[in-house]
Amino acid sequence: MDSLIYRCRELGLLSDSAVSRAYQRLHSLRDQPGFERDPLSGYAGERPVLLDRAFSLACEDGLTITELARELAWTVPHLRRLLGVERLRPVLSLVD
Repeated sequence: MDSLIYRCRELGLLSDSAVSRAYQRLHSLRDQPGFERDPLSGYAGERPVLLDRAFSLACEDGLTITELARELAWTVPHLRRLLGVERLRPVLSLVD
């Protein structure tokens, strides 16, 4: 809700006084059910479909995930998450 109010102010859809009243009202509702803040970690986010398609095309020319991650200045695990690519290596764990 905070982001929505902020964006409306940025676009000029709300006056400064309307934004102030909206934030005040939202603050007064924080203790009500349904208005508490949700952690962002609970949301998977959007899947970048165009990135996935572009990567598929680039793979045909020999591009690897490591090279793409380096080019984008992202970590390989982050890029794997965005592309929905599973790890190719097994994960080892110690067993008692």
